[in-house]
Amino acid sequence: MDSRDVEELAQYWTAAQRAVSAFLRAMVQSPHGSDDLLQQVAVVVVRKFSQYDRAQPFTAWAIGIAKQEVLAYRRRRKTDRHIFDDAMVERIALDYQRYLP
Repeated sequence: MDSRDVEELAQYWTAAQRAVSAFLRAMVQSPHGSDDLLQQVAVVVVRKFSQYDRAQPFTAWAIGIAKQEVLAYRRRRKTDRHIFDDAMVERIALDYQRYLP
């Protein structure tokens, strides 16, 4: 990733971080868990930034990554009854993506 890509990613992530964080807090009731997931999402966003289609909204793309991380988190914590099922995660993710500016 060259310096222009790094700067572009930083601008995109700064603009999207609040919405991604809100999505994760809605999905994961534990503040610690949602904070950990936010960090993991940031790592994945950096790793996959070369795959990002700039014709699409960045925040929606990042929330798509966050959704995958939530689903993985849920699989790891399967015995916790306070975690939304996959269908609910899908519905909330679609709503977040639909109402983004």
